[in-house]
Amino acid sequence: MADFKFYPLIVDGVEVAEINAHTTDGKTNGERMQGAGVTLGMSDGIPTWDFKATAVQPIAGHSVDMVSLMLARKTVGVGVQHNVGYYMVPCKVTEASIKSEAKNGAVTGDFTLMNTGEATKVA
Repeated sequence: MADFKFYPLIVDGVEVAEINAHTTDGKTNGERMQGAGVTLGMSDGIPTWDFKATAVQPIAGHSVDMVSLMLARKTVGVGVQHNVGYYMVPCKVTEASIKSEAKNGAVTGDFTLMNTGEATKVA
């Protein structure tokens, strides 16, 4: 199996950063179908993925501006390892929460990326 980085962030086909700390939320988005006081079944829904990135580290020789990606509504790729599979998920940055501290000059942030299409198994 190829050597994949931990949750790479790909912009315009180039791996520019790694998402080193995150929370992943997956949903099937199915809904209960009810009628006349009984549950009739459940719809299948469409699976969605939300990634809350809390540490995005640029790869040597690259930089990444998560706020610019959000404002441009640019689709990026997020590589996801799960069990023995590796998937590529098209996403957009939909939320940014920036924290800054004047005393030490630190700027950090949390960024939410939501999938814009289906995950594709690549390995």
